[in-house]
Amino acid sequence: MYSLVKSISVIDRGISNHYAVTCQLHACPLHLTNKTRLARQLKLFPLEILVQQLGESLSSIQEGSNVNDLLSDFDSKAKEVLDNIAPLRTISIKGDSLKPWYNDTTHEARQRRRQLERNAMSSGLEVHTQMLAEQTRAVVHMISSSKPSYYQEKLTTADSKETFRVISSLVNYNAGTPLPPATGDQTRADDFVQFFYSKVQKIKQGIDVSDLHDNTASPNLDRPVHDLGSFKIQTQKVVDKVIRSCANKTCSLDAIPTALLKNSTVLSMMLLTITELENISLSTGVFPNELKRALVTPRLKKFRLDMRTFSNCRPDSNIPFINKVIERVVAQQLNSDLTRNGLHDDLQSAYKTGTSIETAILRIKIVVEAVLDEGDAMLLVLLDLSAAFDTIDHTLLLEILREEVGLTDTALRWVQSYLSGRIQAVKINSSVSSDVPLSTGESQGSVSVPFSFWCTFSHSGELSTRMT
Repeated sequence: MYSLVKSISVIDRGISNHYAVTCQLHACPLHLTNKTRLARQLKLFPLEILVQQLGESLSSIQEGSNVNDLLSDFDSKAKEVLDNIAPLRTISIKGDSLKPWYNDTTHEARQRRRQLERNAMSSGLEVHTQMLAEQTRAVVHMISSSKPSYYQEKLTTADSKETFRVISSLVNYNAGTPLPPATGDQTRADDFVQFFYSKVQKIKQGIDVSDLHDNTASPNLDRPVHDLGSFKIQTQKVVDKVIRSCANKTCSLDAIPTALLKNSTVLSMMLLTITELENISLSTGVFPNELKRALVTPRLKKFRLDMRTFSNCRPDSNIPFINKVIERVVAQQLNSDLTRNGLHDDLQSAYKTGTSIETAILRIKIVVEAVLDEGDAMLLVLLDLSAAFDTIDHTLLLEILREEVGLTDTALRWVQSYLSGRIQAVKINSSVSSDVPLSTGESQGSVSVPFSFWCTFSHSGELSTRMT
């Protein structure tokens, strides 16, 4: 059995009544290979020219368009400008450049070392050999100092989630996902998309959805009745804040790279169109069809699982950036409405401000201690749901949102539009499988997935669980 922890030491520093606990971890060597991908060489062109052409192109977008036409115009015009200035090209990324601490200074130093190596081999002069040795020592020192500096700065400013990511990268817990053998990437992609689709279908067949509908908790008549008939129209300032709070991750379905979009100059020019797109969607209750597609990458669930077994992999979805922006705005309004009307479950310890896995563990600990103090026995039952987010029943979710949360009219139509017609495909390197429908659940990585699952889980009769 593989253990991540190699050894543990408990040290008394003598300065506190607490002991310092240290450990050594098994870290597997990571050999990064060169990768190829499609990219735009935007750094070769002045930003002013790009902003000017984008502004001229987007200014011709017809006002008052429906949300699908507006998004289509936005995407096509942005892509047209980028294709003219910096068309997509296949570039090769060296393995070393994939390391986060590998910067331009280190790259230039290694290039200089390579140049001196060629000079020493061609001339055979002692002076060139000495220069090569000095440059080699400089490169080694630069790498050995830049790595700890990078990770020290990361861990100093990181929150708990980012700390976990940094530590995982250091021990190579999820470094690269080996894929099952196949004749090619296209075959792997087709096989994976059928596996993920069939898995959800099999789970659905084992669930009697009619029972869930029959046992859905009845509305609490003592609770004041309230309705959320529409979502609030957003200002450019609010949308700007939401965009800047999102990560820089880009999807190949995006018309413009996320990092470029979040540039202050570019964003100030495109913010009006994005805000209009957001508000038309909210006011009409229509979610754009072009944003309902997700590209899935298979990831190993746990380190060192057998890569030849498809069930050891989970789907990691990449969705368009504008999708995330609209979702985040809606999720904020829904959570505010739940908090304001006291609809959050008191025992919920996830996807709610001020709660986490720590609060769940502490609550269980308190209950266990109280039972043991009374001299009674304790039985703890843990429920692990397979493909929980992927099997959310849309009809049941809409019913709960209407009866329990109070969504009506445009707000309810927006959620229904958001859930309907969703599709996904598996992408491996540059190969993309055929699309399959998502008749239940939502794309993994979606902002609203946790909220949808919480609504379904905590308000459907047989699934609802309470600690007693």
